[in-house]
Amino acid sequence: MKRRSALLVSPLPPPNGGVAAWTRRVVDEGIPGWQLRVVDTRIRGDRALFEEPRLRDEIVRTVVIFVSLCWSLVTTRPDVVHLNCTLSQTGVLRDCLCALVSRAGRRRLITHYRGDLSFFRPEALRGMSGRALRLIASLSHRNLVLSDRAVAEFEALVGRSAAGRTTVLTTFVDDGWPGTAHSGSHGASRLRVVYVGGLTEKKGTGDLLEVAARCPELDFVLIGTPTTAFNERLALAPGNCVVLGPQPPSRVAAELASADIMLFPSWTEGSPNAVLEAMAAGLPIVATHVGAIPDLVIEGKGGLLRDPRDIDGFVRAVRALAVDPALRACFGARNRQVCDDRFRASRVLPRMAQVYEDVVTSSGQT
Repeated sequence: MKRRSALLVSPLPPPNGGVAAWTRRVVDEGIPGWQLRVVDTRIRGDRALFEEPRLRDEIVRTVVIFVSLCWSLVTTRPDVVHLNCTLSQTGVLRDCLCALVSRAGRRRLITHYRGDLSFFRPEALRGMSGRALRLIASLSHRNLVLSDRAVAEFEALVGRSAAGRTTVLTTFVDDGWPGTAHSGSHGASRLRVVYVGGLTEKKGTGDLLEVAARCPELDFVLIGTPTTAFNERLALAPGNCVVLGPQPPSRVAAELASADIMLFPSWTEGSPNAVLEAMAAGLPIVATHVGAIPDLVIEGKGGLLRDPRDIDGFVRAVRALAVDPALRACFGARNRQVCDDRFRASRVLPRMAQVYEDVVTSSGQT
Protein backbone atom coordinates (compact mmCIF):
# COMPACT_ATOMS: atom_id res chain seq x y z
CA MET A 1 0.00 0.00 0.00
CA LYS A 2 1.31 3.43 -0.91
CA ARG A 3 2.45 5.45 2.06
CA ARG A 4 0.62 8.67 2.76
CA SER A 5 2.55 11.88 2.27
CA ALA A 6 2.94 15.05 4.27
CA LEU A 7 4.29 18.39 3.12
CA LEU A 8 6.22 20.32 5.78
CA VAL A 9 6.12 24.08 5.22
CA SER A 10 9.05 24.98 7.41
CA PRO A 11 12.66 26.26 7.29
CA LEU A 12 15.63 23.98 6.86
CA PRO A 13 19.15 24.83 8.13
CA PRO A 14 20.86 27.15 7.70
CA PRO A 15 20.21 28.96 9.96
CA ASN A 16 20.88 26.56 12.83
CA GLY A 17 18.56 26.28 15.77
CA GLY A 18 14.88 26.89 16.32
CA VAL A 19 12.30 25.61 13.88
CA ALA A 20 14.97 24.88 11.26
CA ALA A 21 16.68 22.40 13.57
CA TRP A 22 13.30 20.80 14.36
CA THR A 23 12.53 20.37 10.66
CA ARG A 24 15.91 18.81 9.97
CA ARG A 25 15.39 16.36 12.81
CA VAL A 26 11.93 15.41 11.58
CA VAL A 27 13.26 14.83 8.05
CA ASP A 28 16.25 12.84 9.29
CA GLU A 29 14.25 10.71 11.75
CA GLY A 30 11.18 10.30 9.52
CA ILE A 31 7.53 10.02 10.50
CA PRO A 32 6.41 6.38 10.94
CA GLY A 33 4.30 5.39 7.93
CA TRP A 34 4.59 8.75 6.17
CA GLN A 35 6.59 10.12 3.27
CA LEU A 36 7.84 13.66 3.92
CA ARG A 37 8.57 16.55 1.60
CA VAL A 38 9.57 20.09 2.58
CA VAL A 39 8.76 23.56 1.29
CA ASP A 40 11.78 25.42 2.64
CA THR A 41 10.79 28.74 4.22
CA ARG A 42 14.29 29.72 5.37
CA ILE A 43 15.50 33.32 5.44
CA ARG A 44 16.57 34.62 2.03
CA GLY A 45 19.33 37.11 1.27
CA ASP A 46 22.22 37.88 3.60
CA ARG A 47 20.19 38.60 6.74
CA ALA A 48 21.54 36.77 9.75
CA LEU A 49 19.33 34.87 12.14
CA PHE A 50 17.60 37.23 14.61
CA GLU A 51 18.34 40.33 12.50
CA GLU A 52 15.44 42.55 11.48
CA PRO A 53 14.07 41.62 8.02
CA ARG A 54 14.47 43.87 4.99
CA LEU A 55 11.39 44.41 2.85
CA ARG A 56 13.09 43.39 -0.40
CA ASP A 57 14.36 40.11 1.05
CA GLU A 58 10.99 39.31 2.59
CA ILE A 59 9.21 39.91 -0.72
CA VAL A 60 11.63 37.56 -2.48
CA ARG A 61 11.22 35.02 0.31
CA THR A 62 7.42 35.16 0.12
CA VAL A 63 7.41 34.72 -3.67
CA VAL A 64 9.77 31.74 -3.47
CA ILE A 65 7.66 30.10 -0.76
CA PHE A 66 4.42 30.74 -2.63
CA VAL A 67 5.72 29.29 -5.90
CA SER A 68 7.31 26.29 -4.16
CA LEU A 69 4.14 25.55 -2.24
CA CYS A 70 1.92 25.76 -5.30
CA TRP A 71 4.28 23.53 -7.27
CA SER A 72 4.44 20.94 -4.48
CA LEU A 73 0.66 20.89 -4.06
CA VAL A 74 0.16 20.27 -7.77
CA THR A 75 2.96 17.75 -8.33
CA THR A 76 2.84 15.71 -5.11
CA ARG A 77 -0.76 16.16 -3.92
CA PRO A 78 0.11 15.52 -0.27
CA ASP A 79 -2.44 14.06 2.11
CA VAL A 80 -1.50 16.64 4.75
CA VAL A 81 0.12 20.07 4.73
CA HIS A 82 1.95 20.76 8.00
CA LEU A 83 2.47 24.51 8.27
CA ASN A 84 4.97 25.73 10.88
CA CYS A 85 4.07 29.21 12.12
CA THR A 86 6.75 31.06 14.11
CA LEU A 87 4.22 33.71 15.16
CA SER A 88 6.20 36.78 14.16
CA GLN A 89 3.98 39.77 13.41
CA THR A 90 4.96 39.77 9.72
CA GLY A 91 5.51 36.04 9.29
CA VAL A 92 1.94 35.24 10.29
CA LEU A 93 0.71 37.15 7.24
CA ARG A 94 2.82 34.94 4.99
CA ASP A 95 1.63 31.87 6.87
CA CYS A 96 -1.95 32.95 6.29
CA LEU A 97 -1.27 33.02 2.54
CA CYS A 98 0.16 29.49 2.77
CA ALA A 99 -2.91 28.32 4.67
CA LEU A 100 -5.25 29.81 2.08
CA VAL A 101 -3.32 28.22 -0.80
CA SER A 102 -3.28 24.82 0.94
CA ARG A 103 -7.01 24.85 1.55
CA ALA A 104 -7.69 26.11 -2.00
CA GLY A 105 -5.79 23.01 -3.14
CA ARG A 106 -8.22 20.89 -1.06
CA ARG A 107 -5.48 19.62 1.24
CA ARG A 108 -5.88 18.77 4.91
CA LEU A 109 -4.11 21.49 6.89
CA ILE A 110 -2.27 21.21 10.22
CA THR A 111 -0.76 24.38 11.66
CA HIS A 112 1.96 24.19 14.31
CA TYR A 113 2.34 27.42 16.33
CA ARG A 114 5.99 27.42 17.32
CA GLY A 115 6.60 30.92 18.63
CA ASP A 116 5.59 32.94 21.66
CA LEU A 117 1.84 33.47 21.82
CA SER A 118 2.34 36.40 24.20
CA PHE A 119 3.27 38.56 21.20
CA PHE A 120 -0.43 38.68 20.38
CA ARG A 121 -1.74 41.05 23.00
CA PRO A 122 -5.32 42.36 22.62
CA GLU A 123 -4.11 45.40 20.66
CA ALA A 124 -2.18 43.18 18.23
CA LEU A 125 -5.21 40.97 17.69
CA ARG A 126 -7.12 43.94 16.30
CA GLY A 127 -4.53 44.46 13.55
CA MET A 128 -3.84 42.54 10.36
CA SER A 129 -1.60 39.98 12.08
CA GLY A 130 -4.28 39.19 14.65
CA ARG A 131 -6.93 38.72 11.98
CA ALA A 132 -4.51 36.55 10.00
CA LEU A 133 -3.86 34.38 13.07
CA ARG A 134 -7.57 33.81 13.62
CA LEU A 135 -8.07 32.99 9.94
CA ILE A 136 -5.24 30.43 10.00
CA ALA A 137 -6.80 28.80 13.06
CA SER A 138 -10.20 28.59 11.40
CA LEU A 139 -8.75 27.13 8.18
CA SER A 140 -6.72 24.45 9.96
CA HIS A 141 -8.11 20.99 10.54
CA ARG A 142 -5.81 20.73 13.57
CA ASN A 143 -3.95 23.44 15.50
CA LEU A 144 -0.82 22.29 17.31
CA VAL A 145 0.73 24.12 20.25
CA LEU A 146 3.90 23.40 22.19
CA SER A 147 2.66 22.93 25.75
CA ASP A 148 -0.36 22.09 27.85
CA ARG A 149 -0.78 25.61 29.16
CA ALA A 150 -0.61 27.01 25.62
CA VAL A 151 -3.89 25.27 24.69
CA ALA A 152 -6.08 27.62 26.72
CA GLU A 153 -3.90 30.61 25.79
CA PHE A 154 -4.21 29.86 22.09
CA GLU A 155 -7.95 29.22 22.14
CA ALA A 156 -8.48 32.45 24.09
CA LEU A 157 -6.59 34.31 21.37
CA VAL A 158 -8.36 32.87 18.34
CA GLY A 159 -11.79 32.31 19.85
CA ARG A 160 -14.21 29.48 19.10
CA SER A 161 -12.67 28.79 15.68
CA ALA A 162 -10.12 26.44 17.28
CA ALA A 163 -12.35 24.83 19.92
CA GLY A 164 -11.84 21.07 20.00
CA ARG A 165 -9.13 21.20 17.34
CA THR A 166 -6.11 22.16 19.43
CA THR A 167 -3.52 19.51 20.31
CA VAL A 168 -0.16 19.59 22.09
CA LEU A 169 2.83 18.46 20.04
CA THR A 170 6.16 19.20 21.67
CA THR A 171 9.59 19.60 20.21
CA PHE A 172 12.05 16.73 20.75
CA VAL A 173 15.68 15.64 20.84
CA ASP A 174 17.20 12.68 19.03
CA ASP A 175 17.21 9.40 20.94
CA GLY A 176 21.01 9.33 20.86
CA TRP A 177 21.61 12.92 21.96
CA PRO A 178 24.07 13.95 23.27
CA GLY A 179 26.09 10.75 22.81
CA THR A 180 28.65 12.06 25.31
CA ALA A 181 28.63 11.15 28.99
CA HIS A 182 28.10 14.10 31.30
CA SER A 183 31.18 14.70 33.43
CA GLY A 184 30.76 18.31 34.52
CA SER A 185 33.82 20.50 34.86
CA HIS A 186 36.03 17.49 35.59
CA GLY A 187 36.60 18.39 39.21
CA ALA A 188 38.07 21.79 38.34
CA SER A 189 37.97 24.46 41.02
CA ARG A 190 35.72 26.67 38.86
CA LEU A 191 32.30 25.53 37.73
CA ARG A 192 31.09 26.13 34.16
CA VAL A 193 27.77 27.75 33.29
CA VAL A 194 26.73 27.27 29.65
CA TYR A 195 24.30 29.09 27.37
CA VAL A 196 23.26 27.93 23.88
CA GLY A 197 21.14 30.12 21.62
CA GLY A 198 21.08 33.40 19.75
CA LEU A 199 23.34 36.06 21.24
CA THR A 200 20.85 38.92 21.30
CA GLU A 201 19.14 41.24 23.76
CA LYS A 202 15.77 39.47 23.51
CA LYS A 203 17.43 36.13 24.22
CA GLY A 204 18.60 37.62 27.50
CA THR A 205 22.28 37.51 26.58
CA GLY A 206 22.84 40.99 28.00
CA ASP A 207 21.33 39.81 31.29
CA LEU A 208 23.61 36.77 31.19
CA LEU A 209 26.67 39.02 30.86
CA GLU A 210 25.54 40.96 33.93
CA VAL A 211 25.10 37.73 35.86
CA ALA A 212 28.62 36.68 34.83
CA ALA A 213 30.03 40.01 36.01
CA ARG A 214 28.41 39.46 39.41
CA CYS A 215 29.61 35.84 39.66
CA PRO A 216 33.36 36.13 39.03
CA GLU A 217 33.92 32.78 40.79
CA LEU A 218 32.20 30.96 37.88
CA ASP A 219 33.08 30.54 34.20
CA PHE A 220 30.44 31.23 31.54
CA VAL A 221 30.46 29.69 28.04
CA LEU A 222 28.26 31.27 25.35
CA ILE A 223 27.45 29.32 22.18
CA GLY A 224 25.43 30.84 19.35
CA THR A 225 25.19 33.41 16.60
CA PRO A 226 25.40 37.08 17.63
CA THR A 227 23.51 39.84 15.88
CA THR A 228 25.57 42.67 14.47
CA ALA A 229 24.11 45.05 17.04
CA PHE A 230 25.10 42.77 19.92
CA ASN A 231 28.75 42.32 18.90
CA GLU A 232 29.74 45.53 20.68
CA ARG A 233 28.21 44.25 23.90
CA LEU A 234 30.08 40.96 23.56
CA ALA A 235 33.35 42.82 23.09
CA LEU A 236 32.87 44.16 26.64
CA ALA A 237 32.05 40.76 28.17
CA PRO A 238 33.65 40.13 31.57
CA GLY A 239 36.83 38.09 31.71
CA ASN A 240 35.08 34.96 32.99
CA CYS A 241 33.04 34.70 29.75
CA VAL A 242 34.12 32.66 26.74
CA VAL A 243 32.15 33.45 23.56
CA LEU A 244 32.45 30.49 21.18
CA GLY A 245 29.98 31.68 18.54
CA PRO A 246 28.01 29.14 16.47
CA GLN A 247 29.23 25.55 16.83
CA PRO A 248 28.40 22.18 15.22
CA PRO A 249 26.24 19.76 17.21
CA SER A 250 29.25 17.67 18.25
CA ARG A 251 30.89 20.68 19.90
CA VAL A 252 27.62 21.74 21.55
CA ALA A 253 27.27 18.22 22.99
CA ALA A 254 30.84 18.32 24.29
CA GLU A 255 30.32 21.72 25.93
CA LEU A 256 27.10 20.57 27.59
CA ALA A 257 28.87 17.47 28.85
CA SER A 258 31.63 19.53 30.47
CA ALA A 259 29.29 22.15 31.98
CA ASP A 260 27.69 22.15 35.42
CA ILE A 261 24.67 24.45 34.93
CA MET A 262 22.69 25.85 32.00
CA LEU A 263 21.56 29.48 32.25
CA PHE A 264 18.87 30.40 29.72
CA PRO A 265 17.53 33.91 30.48
CA SER A 266 15.53 34.46 27.28
CA TRP A 267 12.77 37.09 27.32
CA THR A 268 10.56 35.23 24.84
CA GLU A 269 10.41 31.61 23.61
CA GLY A 270 8.35 28.94 21.99
CA SER A 271 9.89 25.64 23.11
CA PRO A 272 13.69 26.00 22.98
CA ASN A 273 15.69 23.06 21.65
CA ALA A 274 18.70 24.24 23.64
CA VAL A 275 16.93 23.68 26.96
CA LEU A 276 15.83 20.18 25.93
CA GLU A 277 19.37 19.34 24.80
CA ALA A 278 20.74 20.49 28.16
CA MET A 279 18.12 18.39 29.95
CA ALA A 280 19.07 15.35 27.86
CA ALA A 281 22.71 16.00 28.83
CA GLY A 282 21.76 15.88 32.51
CA LEU A 283 22.21 19.55 33.37
CA PRO A 284 20.26 21.54 35.97
CA ILE A 285 18.59 24.57 34.40
CA VAL A 286 18.21 28.19 35.43
CA ALA A 287 15.79 29.83 32.99
CA THR A 288 12.84 32.16 32.56
CA HIS A 289 9.27 30.90 32.85
CA VAL A 290 8.26 31.96 29.33
CA GLY A 291 6.78 29.95 26.46
CA ALA A 292 6.90 26.20 27.02
CA ILE A 293 9.90 26.30 29.38
CA PRO A 294 7.78 25.62 32.52
CA ASP A 295 6.45 22.49 30.78
CA LEU A 296 10.00 21.32 30.09
CA VAL A 297 11.74 22.25 33.34
CA ILE A 298 9.88 21.34 36.53
CA GLU A 299 10.36 24.19 38.99
CA GLY A 300 12.26 23.06 42.08
CA LYS A 301 12.85 19.58 40.66
CA GLY A 302 14.74 20.12 37.40
CA GLY A 303 15.64 23.77 37.67
CA LEU A 304 14.95 27.24 38.99
CA LEU A 305 12.73 29.56 36.93
CA ARG A 306 12.73 33.34 37.22
CA ASP A 307 11.07 36.33 35.56
CA PRO A 308 12.75 37.73 32.44
CA ARG A 309 15.36 40.40 33.27
CA ASP A 310 15.50 39.37 36.94
CA ILE A 311 19.28 39.69 37.29
CA ASP A 312 19.20 39.32 41.08
CA GLY A 313 17.05 36.21 40.77
CA PHE A 314 19.40 34.64 38.20
CA VAL A 315 22.44 35.35 40.39
CA ARG A 316 20.82 33.78 43.45
CA ALA A 317 19.64 30.76 41.45
CA VAL A 318 23.01 30.10 39.79
CA ARG A 319 24.83 30.45 43.10
CA ALA A 320 22.35 28.18 44.88
CA LEU A 321 23.18 25.43 42.39
CA ALA A 322 26.89 26.23 42.32
CA VAL A 323 27.32 25.61 46.07
CA ASP A 324 25.20 22.45 46.18
CA PRO A 325 26.58 19.55 44.07
CA ALA A 326 23.90 17.18 45.37
CA LEU A 327 21.14 19.52 44.19
CA ARG A 328 22.80 19.85 40.78
CA ALA A 329 23.00 16.07 40.46
CA CYS A 330 19.36 15.64 41.56
CA PHE A 331 18.06 18.29 39.13
CA GLY A 332 20.19 16.95 36.28
CA ALA A 333 19.04 13.36 36.79
CA ARG A 334 15.40 14.48 36.93
CA ASN A 335 15.80 16.48 33.70
CA ARG A 336 17.34 13.54 31.88
CA GLN A 337 14.51 11.27 33.02
CA VAL A 338 11.80 13.77 31.99
CA CYS A 339 13.46 14.15 28.59
CA ASP A 340 13.67 10.38 28.11
CA ASP A 341 10.05 9.91 29.13
CA ARG A 342 8.47 12.71 27.11
CA PHE A 343 10.75 14.48 24.66
CA ARG A 344 12.77 11.91 22.72
CA ALA A 345 12.12 11.42 19.01
CA SER A 346 10.80 7.91 19.63
CA ARG A 347 8.15 9.40 21.92
CA VAL A 348 7.12 12.46 19.91
CA LEU A 349 7.22 11.34 16.28
CA PRO A 350 4.64 8.54 16.69
CA ARG A 351 2.30 11.13 18.23
CA MET A 352 2.93 13.33 15.21
CA ALA A 353 2.09 10.42 12.89
CA GLN A 354 -1.13 9.84 14.86
CA VAL A 355 -2.15 13.49 14.46
CA TYR A 356 -1.62 13.15 10.70
CA GLU A 357 -3.65 9.97 10.62
CA ASP A 358 -6.49 11.46 12.68
CA VAL A 359 -6.73 14.50 10.41
CA VAL A 360 -6.77 12.43 7.21
CA THR A 361 -9.31 9.89 8.43
CA SER A 362 -11.62 12.23 10.38
CA SER A 363 -15.00 13.00 8.94
CA GLY A 364 -17.08 16.07 9.54
CA GLN A 365 -14.20 18.52 9.05
CA THR A 366 -14.18 20.81 6.09
